[in-house]
Amino acid sequence: MKGLSKKQMHMEAFLATPHHVLLRYGLLIALPLVAVWLLATLPLYGLGPELPRIAASAALIVLLSGAGASLVKLQYRIMSLPGVEHTLPVNFAAASLGFAMLLVIMAGTEPQFLAMGQLIQVTVLSGPAMVFIPALLYALGYKLLIHRLVMRDTTIDFNYLVGTRQLEEQLSGLWEGPQQFGEPLSLMLLQFRPQERTISPAAPNASRYHLDIVEKALSIVEQNIRKNDLADQYSSDALWVILGRTGADSVDIPRDRIRSRLQGDAELAAAVRREGLDVVPGVASYRRDMDAPRQLIQAAEEALVPQPARLK
Repeated sequence: MKGLSKKQMHMEAFLATPHHVLLRYGLLIALPLVAVWLLATLPLYGLGPELPRIAASAALIVLLSGAGASLVKLQYRIMSLPGVEHTLPVNFAAASLGFAMLLVIMAGTEPQFLAMGQLIQVTVLSGPAMVFIPALLYALGYKLLIHRLVMRDTTIDFNYLVGTRQLEEQLSGLWEGPQQFGEPLSLMLLQFRPQERTISPAAPNASRYHLDIVEKALSIVEQNIRKNDLADQYSSDALWVILGRTGADSVDIPRDRIRSRLQGDAELAAAVRREGLDVVPGVASYRRDMDAPRQLIQAAEEALVPQPARLK
């Protein structure tokens, strides 16, 4: 697993954030915007006949700002689909929020905006150009604020989000063998953690991760797995190993061999002891009642033993 860029971390954070949380962030941003809008328009128009249009514009700001964060999430969800580039030609969030700002600003224009004749060059050409600049600035500023709000409170292990998705894709490519032809298949997770910790997509303190230990262990595991096995990083504190053509009755052999190789590496064992970590294995094998790779992953997570053996 390669390291995540800041843009990828933003994307993963949005994909893991519930819509109601994003709605709350959007409304939080909308409140000062509405206050500024009312302070700028009410002194000019008062509570006269323009009040309904002013109120409608304020409601439009609230609606689009509240939904804007979910539109950003929709964009990132599209970007996360297989085969989709990480840079899209159209920024849905900027387009939608820019359109909202366009409507808000045009709410105070005269009907001559759509007039023909001599006004075309001034109103139809120059007007939209003047509107687009603040609309774009608003969209970019909105997205930066939403990113900051989401990342400020998140305790998500981004490597876990990416690792589970990659593991599920790998298992999907192998799923036909056990499901259609009865071939054995097992999955092993190896987690480096203090004894009291359990595997979770959200860590209470990111400083407790030990990526250097995980990367060192992955290098050792990759050198000692069989031809039909695959291994990669699962999270910021765990690895996964797909044990191909290995059933529940034979997982002990590859599991013990991998653990023996990890114990035999003096540098890794010293780092594990120094950090006070445990190496916790969790192994699960395919069963006929499993309909999707996600069920095998969940079984391996549940199999992480509560009392692991410490590397010595």
